[in-house]
Amino acid sequence: MAAIKGDARLNLEILGRLGLTVVDISDEQAWDLHFSEISQCDLIVDAIFGTGLKSALAGMMETVAADVNASGIPVVAVDLPTGMSADRPEPIGECIHASMTVTLAAPKLPLVLPPGEGQAGSIVVADIGIPPEVIENLAGPRIELLGAAGPVGIAERALGEHGPMPADQDGAGKQIGFGQPSGIVHEGARGAVV
Repeated sequence: MAAIKGDARLNLEILGRLGLTVVDISDEQAWDLHFSEISQCDLIVDAIFGTGLKSALAGMMETVAADVNASGIPVVAVDLPTGMSADRPEPIGECIHASMTVTLAAPKLPLVLPPGEGQAGSIVVADIGIPPEVIENLAGPRIELLGAAGPVGIAERALGEHGPMPADQDGAGKQIGFGQPSGIVHEGARGAVV
């Protein structure tokens, strides 16, 4: 983890100050070694892949998705459950089955259209500060959803994959966050332990 720099380094240091341990799981041997610890968690935060995934999970990532799904532990996915493509509602292979997905800026089509919607659980849209007119001007297919607060526009892709997640103020347990070294995992972990 010595090679981690910039915002990722800052967020890694913040996690350390919060008393959270970050373990680099870069191969199947490390995954097998730490899965017993992971299986004792109360919540898994999934932030491995975002909207850019174009091909099915393979190797260790496919194993991780299968193990997480078999664990029975609730999963909160960031933006999209790992293994889903933002480009189509059909899963492109094995994907993590989330209990809840906190999607950034706007819901993605696979979160609200079958069969992908079945992998996403409850959907929460996190405002990350993108002005509505920017989202409204995105090219691509759109649908309108009727929500409790009125119509909600859906853009096929959101702009960016970083931003704050709302903190859960209701309690804490043991959580694990999977993801690329960025602010997403930090914010997800912060929300889970506040």
